[in-house]
Amino acid sequence: MKKRDFITVGDAPIDKYVFDAIVLFNSGVDELEIVGRGRNIYKAVGVFNALRERLSETLKVVEVEIGSERRGRKTVPYIKIVVYQPPPL
Repeated sequence: MKKRDFITVGDAPIDKYVFDAIVLFNSGVDELEIVGRGRNIYKAVGVFNALRERLSETLKVVEVEIGSERRGRKTVPYIKIVVYQPPPL
């Protein structure tokens, strides 16, 4: 059974989220959702790209979702990137 977790990207540097993702993968998480909203969409893509650089061919994209959601009276765009990292042998 796959274990799934998520990271919501905010104002911290990209490297912090990459570190968090690697820690989650090393703790047994197989699938990770990287979520960026509004002005942090570019940073979520940056986190994915940095993870792909570090984990190379083992990281697989499961799903990419782009949309918008209501937050109070505003509509906020978001991106959700779901990646799979097979557990270490």
